[in-house]
Amino acid sequence: MYPSMKIVFKIVVSLIGLFIFANGFLFMFSPESVMGHSQISANNAFGFSTIRGIIGGSMVATGLLSLWAIFKSKLELLHPVVIILLGWTLGRLLSLFMDGFDINVILGGIAISLFMAVVLSFAHKVLSKEIVEQAHVISQQ
Repeated sequence: MYPSMKIVFKIVVSLIGLFIFANGFLFMFSPESVMGHSQISANNAFGFSTIRGIIGGSMVATGLLSLWAIFKSKLELLHPVVIILLGWTLGRLLSLFMDGFDINVILGGIAISLFMAVVLSFAHKVLSKEIVEQAHVISQQ
């Protein structure tokens, strides 16, 4: 694998992590700014707590896992991120069948989370080979 391709994958994984983290940060600290766009409403403190904690908190943690995987070279941490993204995708697919068709669900939810899951899976495969190759070189010395 070309070294530049590995750098590209590290950058892409970092950008995905930052994207998820930033969205989670908005849900946690500025839910009003994303509630309209996400078509979510909160009627009381418990509603805001759910948005901040469940949505925002899980997104912040998922984004941090992606970043940690890259910056600490612990690529196995990408596995739970992919599982979470696939869970989000599954929930969106279920919504299409149970709640009715909405193009925003496909474009804004399914396509993005599925794309990120595929990219992270492929990045894990490519970058894991790099770590194995480095270990092989070290063992040859």
